Amino acid sequence: MKNLKKVLSLVLALAMALSLMTAAFAADAKDYADYGEVNYNEAVDVMTAIGVFDGMGGEFNPDGTLTREQAAKIITYMIMGKDEADKLVTTVAPYADVAADRWSAGAIAWCTNEGIISGMGNNRFAPTDNVTGLQFAKMLLVALGYDAEIQKLTGDSWAINTATLAINADLDKDMEEVSLSADLTREQACQMAFNTMKADTVEYDSRTSIDINGAQVTIGNNKAYAVTTTRPWGDNIYDEKADGVTQVYTVQFAEQYCRDLTLNGNKSNDDYGRPAHTWKYDNTAVGTYADEAVLTYNTAIKGITLADDLDDAGVEAYNSEAADSDAIAFKVYINGEDCTSWGTYFGTALANVGDVKAVLNSSADLSFTGNSFNIEIYEDDNGYVSRIVVLTPYLAKINSITADKASTTTVDERALNVSFNILPSGTKTITIDSDVTGFDSVYGNVEKGDYVLVTPNKGNTSSITGALDVALPEVVTGPITYVKDNEKLTMNGTSYEASAIYDALGANFGLTSKDATLLLDANGFVVGYEGPSAGDDKSVAVLNAYKTLNDDGELVDMIKGVTSDGETVTWQTDTDYTARENKVSLYTETDNEYTLTSGVDSALPTADGDVKVVYRTLSNAISTGSLSVNLNGSTEKAYFADDVKFIFVDDGKAVVKDGVQKVASGTTVYAVVEQDSNVDYITTLYVLGTAAASTTTSDELVFVNGTQKGSVQVTVDGKDKTFKVYDAYVNGEKIDEFYTETTATTGFYSIEKDDASGAYILSGNSYTATTGDLAVKTINDVTGFVGEIVTSTASGDYNLSEAVVCDTTGNGLDITSIAELKNEVSDPTTIDMCVVYDADTNVASYVYLTAYTAS
Repeated sequence: MKNLKKVLSLVLALAMALSLMTAAFAADAKDYADYGEVNYNEAVDVMTAIGVFDGMGGEFNPDGTLTREQAAKIITYMIMGKDEADKLVTTVAPYADVAADRWSAGAIAWCTNEGIISGMGNNRFAPTDNVTGLQFAKMLLVALGYDAEIQKLTGDSWAINTATLAINADLDKDMEEVSLSADLTREQACQMAFNTMKADTVEYDSRTSIDINGAQVTIGNNKAYAVTTTRPWGDNIYDEKADGVTQVYTVQFAEQYCRDLTLNGNKSNDDYGRPAHTWKYDNTAVGTYADEAVLTYNTAIKGITLADDLDDAGVEAYNSEAADSDAIAFKVYINGEDCTSWGTYFGTALANVGDVKAVLNSSADLSFTGNSFNIEIYEDDNGYVSRIVVLTPYLAKINSITADKASTTTVDERALNVSFNILPSGTKTITIDSDVTGFDSVYGNVEKGDYVLVTPNKGNTSSITGALDVALPEVVTGPITYVKDNEKLTMNGTSYEASAIYDALGANFGLTSKDATLLLDANGFVVGYEGPSAGDDKSVAVLNAYKTLNDDGELVDMIKGVTSDGETVTWQTDTDYTARENKVSLYTETDNEYTLTSGVDSALPTADGDVKVVYRTLSNAISTGSLSVNLNGSTEKAYFADDVKFIFVDDGKAVVKDGVQKVASGTTVYAVVEQDSNVDYITTLYVLGTAAASTTTSDELVFVNGTQKGSVQVTVDGKDKTFKVYDAYVNGEKIDEFYTETTATTGFYSIEKDDASGAYILSGNSYTATTGDLAVKTINDVTGFVGEIVTSTASGDYNLSEAVVCDTTGNGLDITSIAELKNEVSDPTTIDMCVVYDADTNVASYVYLTAYTAS
C-alpha cells in the first residue's frame, strides 16, 4: 500500500496516524448562518462538534460540492483529529499539480501514502475536481481497514464492488435516495463520514506480502473481520457484542480514533417523546436525536390497517405471553405529552390488551390520525411496539416580533410572539425564541400578521409555554374551481386536502374566480386559507350615479364612489344605482362591470378572519383619542385598527381621513369589521351625513369672495367652455386661476376640482360647520375690540390673537394682522369678516375681511 516514496519527507511522522483524536474542538453547528438549510442535522452537528467539518465564512454551505483535496483533509481529520492533522506538511510536492506549500498538500501526501487515495495518472491529482459518492466511499472503506486490492476496489469493477461494500457497511444510511455515482455535496459527504464513525473497523488475519518479480502480492486470509475488544471504551457506538454472548465487543471507527465521542443510545426521549439517543463529545452534549420509526403516517388510518402494517413490519402490538396488566408496554405522546390513557384519541382508553385488540380490529379511522397528524410508531429491542408519537403542527399568527437590542451581552433577544387555536382547548399564546428549531430560517422572513407553523412542546391539555419547532407554511395562490365538503379543493388544476386540524377548527372554502391563498404544511395539507369569500369586504360608498356614453356610443350606467381602502373609483354598473347614492353597498365585478347590493350584515363577525360590513347608529360619540367604540350597546364593542380609515360621505362628496376622527353620538355609520384572535377590529368606518364637515382640514377649506372678477374660457373634450373667475384663498393664500361653473356666494367650501376642466366644483361643497376645531362663522355685526378679542352682539366673541388676517376687499391697504385692522378702522361696526375658529375655545385661526371702512 505504501506506493509513494517521496512523501517520506513528511515532517510529521506517519506513526501519528495511530494517535487518538484529542478533544480540542467543540463547535456548535447551529451557529452556521445557513443551518436552516441543512438536511442531515445529526451528522452535521456531530461532525462539526468533533472538528472534522467546519464552516466556510460562517456558513456550512450544505449544497456545495466536495473536492478531492477536501476529501483528503476530512479523512486526516477523522483519523488524527483536526489539530494534529493540520500539522501534516511536506517539503516535496506530492503531485505535479499539488505544490508542497498548498494548504492540502500534507493531507494528500499522507492519504496517498496510506493507500486511502490515489492520483489521476501522469503524476496528477486534480485537487479541485469534484468527488463522487463512490469515490468518497472507497476512501472511507480503506480508512475503515478494508484492503482495496483484496476487495477489488480498483480495476474495471471497482464501482460495483465499492457500492456493494459501502451499502453493506451502512455508509449510505439515510442516503438511500442519493445516487453514489453523482458528485457529492458537503452535507452528503458529512453524512457518509458520520456513518463511517459508527461503522465497524476491520482487519485481516494471517496476511503476508511477498515480492514476486518486483510486484507485491498478499497471500493468506483474504476475509475482512471486524476488529474486536474485550474492554469497551465508554459508551460504545452500538454497544454490540461481537457474538451476542461473550464479553467481546466490535470496535467502531469512532471508538478507535475518537474516544471522546460517546453515544448514549436508547436511554432517553427527545422533546416530543420519541425514543432517542444522545451524542456527547468530551463529556459535553452535542444533541439528542430521535431514533428511526418503524411506521409513519400523515393521513387517517384504520385500526385494521395499522394491524396489517405492524404485521408486515414484524412488530407486535403487545406481548401476548405476558400478564394482561403487563402486556401493553407502549406509551402514547402527543407533542411530547404522555397521553397514553387518552380515549379521545383512540376511541377507547388503552387500559388492557382487550382495548388494544378492539382498536386493531376497528374498521373506522383512528381518532388520533388524520391529515397533518404525523404518526410515528417505534419498537423496542424485543420487537414490540414501544412508543406511539403524534406530532400536530398548528398555524399560528404572529402578534409581535422582538428584535435584537443594542447590548454588550451575547444574549440573543430575538423572539416571535404568536397565537393559535389548539385542539381541543382553544387559543394559546406563546413565545418562540431563537433556540427553537427553524427559528433562523423563519425570523428574517416574516412580519407582524404573518403566519408560521408551530409544533408546541406539549399536547392538547397542558399549559404550553413555548414551541420546539417553527417553519414557514408553503403559500399557493390562484382561483378555487372545486370544493367538496370543505375537505378537498382544486386550485390551478392541483388537488389539495384540508388538514384535519384546520378542518376541526372550521375550514370555510368557497369557489372564486379571483385569487385565493392556501397555506400548506410540510405534507402539503391546507392549514390556512385567505382570499375572496362571502364574508370578504367588497364595499363602496356611492357618491354619484349617472349615465354616459361608452366607447361604442352606448348609454351606460356609471357610479362614482369611494371603496373601503379610501380609493375613489369610477365604475360602469349593470343598472341605475341612483337609489344607492350616499349609501354603502357591497359589490361584485364581472368583466369590468359592477353589481351593487345593500348586503350589509346585522351582526359582527363570529370567527377569526371573517369580515363583515355592519350598519349602525352610534350609541356613543367617537373622539380622536378613542381606542374602541360601542356600535350598538356594550355587546358590540369594536376596536379601531392601527391603520383605520374614516370616510365621511355627505351629499355626493367624500372626505377620507387616516386614523380615528371625531364623530357625534347618533351618527349613522357603516363599519367594516374584521375579527382577529376573537377581537373585532374596525378597519374602515363610513360616516354618513353632516358629520363629514367636522373632518375637513384647513388645507381642504377654500374661502371664496362672492364678487365675480371676470371669466375664463377652457377647452373641455374639444369644446370651449366659459367659467366664472373669483378671488379665493386657502390658509390665507390666494389661489391662482380660481374659476368655477356656478355663481359663487361669499363663504367657505370644501375643495374639489373637475379633472377635465380644472374648474372648482362649488355646488354641494358649501362648508358651514359650527362645531369642531374648524368651525366657520360670518360676522357682520362687530361691536368693538377688547384687546385682541373682537366682540359681536349676535355672533359672540372671538380671540384673534393667533389669527392670520387676509384682506379680500381689494382696497389696497393689505391688512395682515389684528393690530393693523384696529389702526385702520375707526368704526368697528363697519367691519364684515368670515372667521375660521375652534368652536371649543373660540380662538380664530384665519380671518377673511370682506368689508370695512378705513379711518
